Amino acid sequence: MSTGVVKQNYYIAKLSGGKDSLYMFAHIMNNLDRYPLDAVAHVELPYDYPWVKNVIDYMENKCKILGIPFYRLKPEITFEEGFEKWGYPTRLCKWCNRAFKLDTVNKFERTILKDKNCISYIGFCADEVKRFKNSDNEIYPLAELGIYEETIWRWAKNQDIFNDHYRYTYRQDCMYCPMRSKAEDIYLYHYYPEYFDYFNKLAMESEKIISDRIGHKFTPWGAPKYDTQYRIDRVKRSELKELTEWKKR
Repeated sequence: MSTGVVKQNYYIAKLSGGKDSLYMFAHIMNNLDRYPLDAVAHVELPYDYPWVKNVIDYMENKCKILGIPFYRLKPEITFEEGFEKWGYPTRLCKWCNRAFKLDTVNKFERTILKDKNCISYIGFCADEVKRFKNSDNEIYPLAELGIYEETIWRWAKNQDIFNDHYRYTYRQDCMYCPMRSKAEDIYLYHYYPEYFDYFNKLAMESEKIISDRIGHKFTPWGAPKYDTQYRIDRVKRSELKELTEWKKR
């Protein structure tokens, strides 16, 4: 039975700290008459690139000036706890996305935003139509403004705040993502070698445990021939050449 209570529209920007979210944030802040903003939310992953924190700090400071609440959402489990339960994330079982992002955002919406009609600003571009939801509760400002990924990438690769990330890679995946590209592997190895070593060590542990249990070779990355050691060797073999080529872009 309906209570007759109409929930208030509550406009919230959900930001990862990557290039698209920063670009969208800037456009929203410069067009608050078109895109009202009641709050901003960011999920603080257990591990993330240090430059992401700088981006989030920058956006939070901008929000403070206008008195806009900025929520830093923290997952309920650590990466290590998830690893103990489910092993290293795989291409078929990306438990990290559920445990760190989806569950955290869903809890936020069920509690803090439970009395509001939440309308989310999402940083999808005009050429990402396949990612859109047919929902009145999501707005895509970049797409509405006719902004394409290529435009943002060309801007982002020259922004110091991203610590060269987009000079070498087109997108931003998590440090531990099982979908990580060769380019992101090389960036991680070159700029943050301690994280490169740590996550590959965990991936190799998962490979051994699961391979022993199922009786044939397993790897989080997909095809067994492209296991963690193969990926490590590939990065070390081609790092200098790839970095040199990327700097010419």
